[in-house]
Amino acid sequence: MSTSQRTRRQRQPAPPMPPSNPKAMPPSARDVYNKMKEEDEKKKMEAEKKVSKFTSSGAAALGVGVIILIIWIALGIFAFWTSLWCAGFRSGTVSEKLIGFVIAFLFGPFYWLYFYFMKDYCKKVTA
Repeated sequence: MSTSQRTRRQRQPAPPMPPSNPKAMPPSARDVYNKMKEEDEKKKMEAEKKVSKFTSSGAAALGVGVIILIIWIALGIFAFWTSLWCAGFRSGTVSEKLIGFVIAFLFGPFYWLYFYFMKDYCKKVTA
């Protein structure tokens, strides 16, 4: 190797030094990608929090709804049974008994309002 080749290798310019202020440097593609990825992760986490809040409150509302539905059905079945029992073995006119049966069959738990407010309906027969 000649001396001129050595000097050429030695005289190659050094890579540029980054500025002392890092904010003055333009962002690299890697920096932009990392920043976008972090923002996406934050959005996903926020969306998951919203979904989990909805699911917990939705599950609670569904549970309450199921309990109310079960109570409604149980009261309706018991009202229907009571209307049949009152029609066969208790006092009252035929129309009162028929109205009680229809209310129990169609409106379920609302039968109990009829049962309570009709004073002569479904009273014990005295002999």
